[in-house]
Amino acid sequence: MNVQLPVHLDKPTFLSWVQGREERYELVDGRVVMMPGTSRDHGMIVGNLYVELRRQLDRSKWSVIAEFGLDSGPDTLRYPDIVIDRVNGAGKDYTATEPALGFGKYTVGPAIATARFLPRLESFLIGLLSYQTSVGGDPSRKDVSILNITAQVNSFWGQRWWTIVQSVWQVDFERSGKSSMVMEFEGGRNLIGRFGAYVRPGVGIYGRDVTGAYIWNIEVGVRYMFASF
Repeated sequence: MNVQLPVHLDKPTFLSWVQGREERYELVDGRVVMMPGTSRDHGMIVGNLYVELRRQLDRSKWSVIAEFGLDSGPDTLRYPDIVIDRVNGAGKDYTATEPALGFGKYTVGPAIATARFLPRLESFLIGLLSYQTSVGGDPSRKDVSILNITAQVNSFWGQRWWTIVQSVWQVDFERSGKSSMVMEFEGGRNLIGRFGAYVRPGVGIYGRDVTGAYIWNIEVGVRYMFASF
């Protein structure tokens, strides 16, 4: 069956047109696009992610919403599988009011890094200070002014094992200087050639309502070790 879609719509007209339709549509650069169906595996992954996000996030501050509208540009409305939005939105809203998906701003800022080898410990002590500030972007989104300080100790154990201990302190000056800190530990082992596998759990020390903060996190992956100079 061929479906005749409107040639060009603005956002208010699209939101009115799409209500009550069984199929899923998005508005992309003013064009109406029908969204394809999803597989069982995709649905299971989204369902598990939805449950985990609701469990981890502070429900007094964040809402986890399935297939909700996301304003993605002047003539674009997307409907991702999951949207994280602040709880202050109205029940009859059709798009997220303050989604936690990027800043919506162009940002610039300096960064300073330093490293020192600790021969007795076979470790590197690394420090990074960075600052981000907004210089443009969506005027409806909040300005950005974030300081980030990272301290990291990289250690090597024999020929195959390594560990990383890292702390990150963040200050959001646009939110009255609210701050947060997280701690992460990584343990990894070289497997074949320059490839190694690692696991990286993390925990929030304090602060929840700041970009980059979390209650707990775990990451598993593979690293490729480049040759030293």
